Amino acid sequence: MTAATVHLNELNKQVEALTRQYESFVRTRQAATQSYVGYDKQIVQLRQRVDDAQQRVEMLMAQQGHMIETVAINHLEARRDRLVAQQLEARYGVAASYDRAARAQGGAGEK
Repeated sequence: MTAATVHLNELNKQVEALTRQYESFVRTRQAATQSYVGYDKQIVQLRQRVDDAQQRVEMLMAQQGHMIETVAINHLEARRDRLVAQQLEARYGVAASYDRAARAQGGAGEK
């Protein structure tokens, strides 16, 4: 019986400690809830600002993507034009080389 009483007293101490901890939690929760009272208008305004900013960022990202695409296309077209010009120069160079070789062969055959 004495051992049961001792264990009961120990359990009562632990229950009291848990009750104090729970009451502290309830007070903290109530304080946190009350600390937001009166900020509804500011919170709604800030949410609206965030939504507006997010829409603006999405629009700017789309514009930036289009701009990057346009710059890349222009750059590739300029490279293509340079390659075409270099190809023409190479063709004229090869033709001139054939002409010189033909003239040199023709001149060597006459001698």
